[in-house]
Amino acid sequence: MDEKDLDYLGKIILLGSAAVGKSNMMNRFLKGIFEETYLSTIGINCLDKKFNFDGKKVKIKYFDTAGQERYDSLSSTALRKADGAIFVYSITSRESFNKINFWITELTNKGNNSKVLMLIGNKSDLEEEREVSFQEGETKANEIGCPFMETSAKTGENIAISFEKASRILFLKTSEDDNNSSIIPGSFDLNNKNKKGKKGCCGDNKK
Repeated sequence: MDEKDLDYLGKIILLGSAAVGKSNMMNRFLKGIFEETYLSTIGINCLDKKFNFDGKKVKIKYFDTAGQERYDSLSSTALRKADGAIFVYSITSRESFNKINFWITELTNKGNNSKVLMLIGNKSDLEEEREVSFQEGETKANEIGCPFMETSAKTGENIAISFEKASRILFLKTSEDDNNSSIIPGSFDLNNKNKKGKKGCCGDNKK
Protein backbone atom coordinates (compact mmCIF):
# COMPACT_ATOMS: atom_id res chain seq x y z
CA MET A 1 0.00 0.00 0.00
CA ASP A 2 1.40 3.36 -1.06
CA GLU A 3 1.45 5.94 1.75
CA LYS A 4 -0.55 8.35 -0.42
CA ASP A 5 -3.44 5.86 -0.25
CA LEU A 6 -3.52 5.92 3.55
CA ASP A 7 -6.21 7.67 5.56
CA TYR A 8 -3.78 8.21 8.42
CA LEU A 9 -0.02 7.86 9.01
CA GLY A 10 1.01 8.11 12.65
CA LYS A 11 4.24 7.86 14.61
CA ILE A 12 4.57 6.37 18.09
CA ILE A 13 7.78 6.58 20.11
CA LEU A 14 8.70 4.12 22.87
CA LEU A 15 10.38 5.87 25.80
CA GLY A 16 12.15 4.20 28.68
CA SER A 17 15.51 3.31 30.18
CA ALA A 18 17.99 1.02 28.46
CA ALA A 19 17.38 -2.73 28.85
CA VAL A 20 13.67 -2.50 29.70
CA GLY A 21 12.87 -4.45 26.53
CA LYS A 22 11.60 -1.84 24.07
CA SER A 23 13.33 -3.44 21.08
CA ASN A 24 12.13 -6.91 22.02
CA MET A 25 8.58 -5.62 22.44
CA MET A 26 8.63 -4.13 18.95
CA ASN A 27 10.23 -7.22 17.45
CA ARG A 28 7.72 -9.52 19.16
CA PHE A 29 4.79 -7.48 17.89
CA LEU A 30 6.01 -6.72 14.38
CA LYS A 31 8.27 -9.68 13.59
CA GLY A 32 7.11 -12.36 16.02
CA ILE A 33 10.63 -12.87 17.37
CA PHE A 34 12.41 -12.53 20.72
CA GLU A 35 16.17 -12.23 21.27
CA GLU A 36 17.47 -13.70 24.53
CA THR A 37 20.75 -11.80 24.22
CA TYR A 38 20.50 -8.12 25.06
CA LEU A 39 21.85 -5.81 22.38
CA SER A 40 21.68 -2.12 23.17
CA THR A 41 19.86 0.00 20.61
CA ILE A 42 22.20 2.49 18.97
CA GLY A 43 20.30 5.64 18.10
CA ILE A 44 16.78 4.93 16.85
CA ASN A 45 15.12 1.91 15.29
CA CYS A 46 11.91 2.23 13.26
CA LEU A 47 9.34 -0.41 12.25
CA ASP A 48 5.80 -0.04 10.99
CA LYS A 49 2.46 -1.85 10.77
CA LYS A 50 -0.77 -1.32 8.83
CA PHE A 51 -4.21 -1.44 10.43
CA ASN A 52 -7.83 -1.07 9.39
CA PHE A 53 -9.59 1.03 12.00
CA ASP A 54 -13.28 1.68 11.38
CA GLY A 55 -12.80 1.14 7.66
CA LYS A 56 -9.86 3.54 7.51
CA LYS A 57 -6.45 2.56 6.14
CA VAL A 58 -3.95 3.34 8.88
CA LYS A 59 -0.19 2.93 9.11
CA ILE A 60 1.71 3.42 12.35
CA LYS A 61 5.48 3.84 12.53
CA TYR A 62 7.03 2.77 15.85
CA PHE A 63 10.29 4.31 17.01
CA ASP A 64 12.52 2.55 19.54
CA THR A 65 14.95 4.91 21.26
CA ALA A 66 18.23 4.03 22.92
CA GLY A 67 17.17 5.12 26.40
CA GLN A 68 20.64 6.49 27.08
CA GLU A 69 21.52 10.12 27.62
CA ARG A 70 24.43 10.07 25.17
CA TYR A 71 21.86 9.72 22.37
CA ASP A 72 19.84 12.66 23.66
CA SER A 73 20.05 14.66 20.43
CA LEU A 74 18.69 11.72 18.41
CA SER A 75 15.92 11.09 20.92
CA SER A 76 15.01 14.78 20.85
CA THR A 77 14.58 14.64 17.09
CA ALA A 78 12.33 11.58 17.38
CA LEU A 79 10.33 13.20 20.17
CA ARG A 80 9.59 16.25 18.06
CA LYS A 81 8.34 14.05 15.21
CA ALA A 82 6.26 11.65 17.32
CA ASP A 83 2.46 11.88 17.44
CA GLY A 84 2.22 9.72 20.55
CA ALA A 85 4.35 8.00 23.17
CA ILE A 86 4.39 4.74 25.12
CA PHE A 87 6.35 4.81 28.37
CA VAL A 88 8.09 1.51 29.19
CA TYR A 89 9.78 0.26 32.36
CA SER A 90 10.81 -3.19 33.58
CA ILE A 91 8.93 -4.66 36.53
CA THR A 92 12.33 -6.04 37.63
CA SER A 93 13.91 -2.57 37.85
CA ARG A 94 12.80 0.02 40.38
CA GLU A 95 15.26 2.45 38.79
CA SER A 96 13.59 2.19 35.37
CA PHE A 97 10.19 2.76 36.99
CA ASN A 98 11.40 5.82 38.88
CA LYS A 99 12.85 7.22 35.65
CA ILE A 100 9.42 7.37 34.03
CA ASN A 101 9.14 10.88 35.47
CA PHE A 102 12.24 11.83 33.49
CA TRP A 103 10.66 10.59 30.25
CA ILE A 104 7.45 12.45 31.04
CA THR A 105 9.50 15.64 31.36
CA GLU A 106 11.31 14.89 28.10
CA LEU A 107 8.01 14.45 26.29
CA THR A 108 6.58 17.59 27.89
CA ASN A 109 9.60 19.68 26.87
CA LYS A 110 10.30 18.20 23.43
CA GLY A 111 7.21 16.28 22.37
CA ASN A 112 5.57 18.95 20.21
CA ASN A 113 1.95 17.92 20.98
CA SER A 114 2.75 14.22 21.38
CA LYS A 115 -0.02 12.34 23.12
CA VAL A 116 0.54 10.00 26.07
CA LEU A 117 -0.91 6.69 24.89
CA MET A 118 0.09 4.07 27.45
CA LEU A 119 2.34 3.04 30.35
CA ILE A 120 3.78 -0.48 30.08
CA GLY A 121 5.55 -2.58 32.69
CA ASN A 122 7.53 -5.13 30.67
CA LYS A 123 9.11 -8.47 31.68
CA SER A 124 6.05 -9.82 33.51
CA ASP A 125 7.47 -13.32 32.98
CA LEU A 126 10.13 -12.53 35.61
CA GLU A 127 7.75 -12.50 38.56
CA GLU A 128 10.36 -13.82 40.96
CA GLU A 129 12.55 -10.79 40.20
CA ARG A 130 9.74 -8.23 40.49
CA GLU A 131 10.64 -4.91 42.13
CA VAL A 132 7.59 -2.89 41.03
CA SER A 133 4.10 -4.08 41.90
CA PHE A 134 1.20 -4.06 39.46
CA GLN A 135 -0.61 -1.62 41.76
CA GLU A 136 2.30 0.83 41.60
CA GLY A 137 2.23 0.76 37.81
CA GLU A 138 -1.52 1.28 37.81
CA THR A 139 -1.22 4.21 40.21
CA LYS A 140 1.48 5.85 38.07
CA ALA A 141 -0.67 5.45 34.95
CA ASN A 142 -3.56 7.11 36.76
CA GLU A 143 -1.27 10.00 37.68
CA ILE A 144 -0.16 10.37 34.07
CA GLY A 145 -3.70 9.86 32.77
CA CYS A 146 -3.26 6.89 30.47
CA PRO A 147 -3.99 3.14 30.22
CA PHE A 148 -1.63 0.66 31.89
CA MET A 149 -0.61 -2.88 30.98
CA GLU A 150 2.04 -5.38 32.02
CA THR A 151 3.64 -7.29 29.16
CA SER A 152 6.22 -9.93 28.40
CA ALA A 153 8.19 -9.64 25.19
CA LYS A 154 9.56 -13.12 25.88
CA THR A 155 6.19 -14.93 26.08
CA GLY A 156 4.25 -12.38 24.02
CA GLU A 157 1.78 -11.76 26.85
CA ASN A 158 -0.26 -8.59 26.16
CA ILE A 159 2.22 -7.36 23.53
CA ALA A 160 -0.18 -7.30 20.57
CA ILE A 161 -3.13 -5.96 22.54
CA SER A 162 -1.06 -3.13 24.06
CA PHE A 163 0.41 -1.96 20.73
CA GLU A 164 -2.92 -2.25 18.95
CA LYS A 165 -4.73 -0.38 21.74
CA ALA A 166 -2.17 2.45 21.76
CA SER A 167 -2.32 2.66 17.95
CA ARG A 168 -6.09 2.82 17.92
CA ILE A 169 -6.13 5.47 20.67
CA LEU A 170 -3.76 7.62 18.60
CA PHE A 171 -5.91 7.24 15.49
CA LEU A 172 -9.14 8.01 17.36
CA LYS A 173 -7.60 10.93 19.26
CA THR A 174 -6.27 12.47 16.06
CA SER A 175 -9.64 12.00 14.36
CA GLU A 176 -11.32 13.74 17.28
CA ASP A 177 -8.81 16.60 17.16
CA ASP A 178 -9.47 17.03 13.43
CA ASN A 179 -13.18 17.32 14.18
CA ASN A 180 -12.57 19.69 17.12
CA SER A 181 -14.34 17.20 19.38
CA SER A 182 -13.74 16.06 22.95
CA ILE A 183 -10.70 14.05 24.04
CA ILE A 184 -10.89 10.28 23.70
CA PRO A 185 -10.68 8.63 27.17
CA GLY A 186 -7.20 7.18 27.74
CA SER A 187 -5.37 9.68 25.52
CA PHE A 188 -4.00 12.93 26.90
CA ASP A 189 -2.01 15.84 25.49
CA LEU A 190 0.85 17.12 27.62
CA ASN A 191 1.19 20.21 25.43
CA ASN A 192 -2.43 20.91 24.58
CA LYS A 193 -1.86 24.65 24.47
CA ASN A 194 -0.43 24.28 20.97
CA LYS A 195 -2.92 22.79 18.49
CA LYS A 196 -1.20 23.69 15.24
CA GLY A 197 -0.68 20.97 12.64
CA LYS A 198 2.62 19.16 12.54
CA LYS A 199 4.75 17.25 10.10
CA GLY A 200 6.62 14.03 10.71
CA CYS A 201 9.73 12.45 9.33
CA CYS A 202 7.84 11.04 6.34
CA GLY A 203 5.88 14.21 5.56
CA ASP A 204 2.37 15.11 6.61
CA ASN A 205 0.57 12.40 8.56
CA LYS A 206 -2.82 13.53 7.36
CA LYS A 207 -4.58 12.04 4.37
